[in-house]
Amino acid sequence: MRQYLIVSLFVLGLLLVGCPGSEGGTTQACPDEEQLVCGLDGETYTNPCFAHKAGVNIAHDGPCTSPPSTECSDGDGGKDIFVAGSVLGPDGAYKDDFCKDKNTVVEYYCDGGVISSMELPCPIGYLCTNGLCDIAPCDDSDDGIKPGEKGTTSSGTEEETDTCEDETTLIEYYCKAGAIESETIDCQANEKCVDGACVEHECEDSDEGQDTSQAGTVTKGDVIQEDACYDPNTVKEYYCEAGLVKSKNIDCGTDEHCVEGACIEKETCEDSDGQDKFTLGTTTFEDETYMDSCYSDATVVEYYCDGDEVKTKTLVCGIGYECAGGKCIETECEETNLDETPVRYELFSDNEITLYEGDLVEVEVGSDRFMLELVEVPDNESAVFALYANYEDYLDNDEVCDDEGVGLGDTSQDICGEDLDLDLDVVDDTDFFVEISTGEDFNAVQYFVQEGTEYTGSGCEVDKEVEQETSLFYPPLSVPMEGESFRMLGELTDIDEVDVAGGVLSIDFDGDNYDLEDGDTVELDGIDYQVDIRFTDWGIDRIIVEPD
Repeated sequence: MRQYLIVSLFVLGLLLVGCPGSEGGTTQACPDEEQLVCGLDGETYTNPCFAHKAGVNIAHDGPCTSPPSTECSDGDGGKDIFVAGSVLGPDGAYKDDFCKDKNTVVEYYCDGGVISSMELPCPIGYLCTNGLCDIAPCDDSDDGIKPGEKGTTSSGTEEETDTCEDETTLIEYYCKAGAIESETIDCQANEKCVDGACVEHECEDSDEGQDTSQAGTVTKGDVIQEDACYDPNTVKEYYCEAGLVKSKNIDCGTDEHCVEGACIEKETCEDSDGQDKFTLGTTTFEDETYMDSCYSDATVVEYYCDGDEVKTKTLVCGIGYECAGGKCIETECEETNLDETPVRYELFSDNEITLYEGDLVEVEVGSDRFMLELVEVPDNESAVFALYANYEDYLDNDEVCDDEGVGLGDTSQDICGEDLDLDLDVVDDTDFFVEISTGEDFNAVQYFVQEGTEYTGSGCEVDKEVEQETSLFYPPLSVPMEGESFRMLGELTDIDEVDVAGGVLSIDFDGDNYDLEDGDTVELDGIDYQVDIRFTDWGIDRIIVEPD
């Protein structure tokens, strides 16, 4: 059959160009060269030119040995869609199987001695190519299992697109052995499933930025932060930046103050005693009443009006006086040893925190407070923790347990037998830190111990003589704690900046600003104190204060 096709094409070429010797479109005599061919009429011709002049199609090369075929023949033996066949009819006509489209073969076959045809579909997993159904290659637009990218996988007539089963679950399609397979994938804790891909939670701010006139709420996944009053005149404003939740302390205007997380216009302020430390006074503003109180045995917290704003000042009662009932009263000088029991002060609370190897953090479980220690980061898939019933047990190295392993992305229940739900979100075995979250609160705390003598009453020249104060921070003070406060020499000290690389701690202490390096001094009540600071690679874990 293929031979018939070649000869017919040759004859067609002669029809287009004319026999040898033709000029000006007029057919000339055929050459005498012998190249016998057999015509479909059963006659033998000297060469193809003579057959052409007789108007006869060529059946095959060489002389006719038998009468021309009067039967229909099919090269692929019938309706075989997996073979590209040709059908030759008794009149010399022929038809080749061909593709109507990528899924359909037009198949020619013999039916009662004549050429017939029908359209036949390729099965699933096959495509029509060059007149036959061939195995279709599998194609995945996102090149495999990639939860962060939406892809479409196709094989033959079958096509599947990555889709979300719910807000946290992705159905991912991919190629395997030429076929389409699927896998159900849980998105990471900080992700959600959107339009066929796991994407990081978007940060949303209800007041659309740093708008202190509104008390806004910033939401990112399970993290919710609401604008709050840092102090009566300052808003702690939460906002979104580069997809992250951030905060900034912003002062209200001169005629404003902070109420429930927003700066609002002030109202009239009234004070019964001004700044008289010897009188118990009350200050009223916006239906709120503030009463003078004792900050310590020797100091009074005095409320007073500054225009339409309530302010406070800590006043020293002075020699011969002590604070009692919110005012300074006359008394004798008494000496007492400073308590060497560790005193706890809470820096801040959050349900997410970063810990490096050896770091501790206080975690609340119901009404109990435990100390959680990151013992080891053995690899980038897990971490080992220790749990202490309280701070004293930690100092005594008395663990509840010390080998509690937690896997990345897992939720561990009952760590060390306690009802502690801990999520391990990020593990870094290069810098040896983890990021963890919990349904309870993590508390960043300071424990400080003072050694020395405290003086109260008349005849006392100073309030106290501190021989040494040692402060330990869990976890170490670091950049995320900027804007928080800690205790130093009995004073509330604001943190402006922690420059770990430069070894500088910037603070507001007793009304003065200090940029402290290890060994620098601060002044309190006329006494210079040397401040020894121990910086780690990620913060400050110890401050020791002694008279210079």
